[in-house]
Amino acid sequence: MPQFSSKESAEPASNKAQNSGLSEFSEHAIDSFKYTAIQAPVSGITQIVDHIADTKFLPKVQFFQAPKPAEVGTAAFAGEVVGSTAAAAIPLIVFHKMVGAGAASKFEQAASYGLNKGAAPALIKSAKLGALYGGVLTPSDENGNFLAERVKNAGVSALTMVSLTAGTIGLKASGSGLLRNDVVSSAIAGAAAGEISADAHSLLSGRGLATSEERIKSVVSMSVGGALNGGANILSEHIVPTSGIRGVRTLEDMTKLADSTRIPNFPKRYAYEANQANPLKAEQLMGRDLPSWYDRTSVNLRQEIDKSIMPEDWRRQIVGGHQDFTYSLDALANRPNPKPILTVYGSARFAENDFRYQRARYIGGRAVQEGYDVMTGGGPGTMEAANRGAYEAGGNSIGVVLKLPHEKRGNGYQTLTLTHRNFYTRMEVLKKAQAFTGEDGGIGTAAENLDTLTHIQTGKLGEVPVGFIGKEKYGMVDKMLQYMVKDGTVSPRDRELYGIFDDPDAMFRHFARVRAHRAEQERLAAASVQNPSVKPDIIEATP
Repeated sequence: MPQFSSKESAEPASNKAQNSGLSEFSEHAIDSFKYTAIQAPVSGITQIVDHIADTKFLPKVQFFQAPKPAEVGTAAFAGEVVGSTAAAAIPLIVFHKMVGAGAASKFEQAASYGLNKGAAPALIKSAKLGALYGGVLTPSDENGNFLAERVKNAGVSALTMVSLTAGTIGLKASGSGLLRNDVVSSAIAGAAAGEISADAHSLLSGRGLATSEERIKSVVSMSVGGALNGGANILSEHIVPTSGIRGVRTLEDMTKLADSTRIPNFPKRYAYEANQANPLKAEQLMGRDLPSWYDRTSVNLRQEIDKSIMPEDWRRQIVGGHQDFTYSLDALANRPNPKPILTVYGSARFAENDFRYQRARYIGGRAVQEGYDVMTGGGPGTMEAANRGAYEAGGNSIGVVLKLPHEKRGNGYQTLTLTHRNFYTRMEVLKKAQAFTGEDGGIGTAAENLDTLTHIQTGKLGEVPVGFIGKEKYGMVDKMLQYMVKDGTVSPRDRELYGIFDDPDAMFRHFARVRAHRAEQERLAAASVQNPSVKPDIIEATP
């Protein structure tokens, strides 16, 4: 019989090594992911149940074994890092708005962005997340003291998460090139947090500082996890921006957006600089060109009420209110090139380097572009910003200024300044508008918003659109009205009197819909007078 020899395929040693490396990588990556994502949390929770209830469920929930530690620098080590980090990054990605890059994005809108008291809420949330992960979801050594192990895990994990968040915020606050990138800053902060984690674990275990291998594993894992968290934040900002305005994250972004509404070569600040550099003085701008009937009616009114027994200060209040109110309404009626008025309410406490100031400035500029004149209380902060935006966009900028010891002349960006001695006449003039915007503010802003809604609710102001800016804060106002609806103190329709927005452009689109709806209603009403069979549509425009 002929002799046959089997021909073996000789695979190069390099290919065998490559295939072996890929196999080790994938095997350790899968095993590490399954253990970290599934087995470790299940074991950690089951251990707590067994410890409290004196049960023995743990052996019944052993689905996956912990992979053997791989040697640093090998393919298996790379797979271990990728698998375990991807699994451990899941809670980071889910809660990235609390920790790491997500927490930093909140502070990018504030002038106080950086490690200060404003960062405390995010750091506290980070500590809570870390303590939950380490104290509940991380299994402890069965041979050790259960409570001590859990406290150690919780403390180290909380410290690690706080280090990640603080490091990311600190690096991004530096404003230096790549450090402002979420992936870069979070990866660097993660590396530092990893070293802290390794040494803290080792020290609390009584072994002194961590070994080089322990440090490398921890640093690489946390750095990769931080980078994943930063990437998740970038993706999230594209889908659901923290500011609510697509493409706007930072104070600088908001300032550029506000700048986009300025007309070319607009004059500098209208007046009221410390050195009065502009030709017009503040006193000239506030000078009243009074009509002939003005003094005559005031004198006649005073002569009539002097016959009353009311106190002298009450009589002065009546005459003063009459003078301020009639002058302001006459000035509004005679303003040049009048357009529908948008009144903007907001805090007087925001400085120019505040995200909310620049947002209000953008609202003022956009309002002019949308065909509005802008009116505010004429003070600093949000009022100044809205007046400034309107002025820089070339529109009518109206300030209804209350004479106070610290504020007598307005903010300086008004083309028309109306001064008042009393809140009640000032508030009535501010309501002579066809649309209203409520920005962030305090007690005064809340009073103005609610007073306006009351006038709309009771039919004294008509169906004018109201837009509140800031879903997070004004959502609490809406929640308060939900309780009122449940209590029967307001009707469900009263919650339709306003819309709540993060993006000013969305608010202006809402205003445009309401204006178009009202114009159509007026057209149908006019047509119904001529033809009774034509009925106006009673459906309201929705936010």
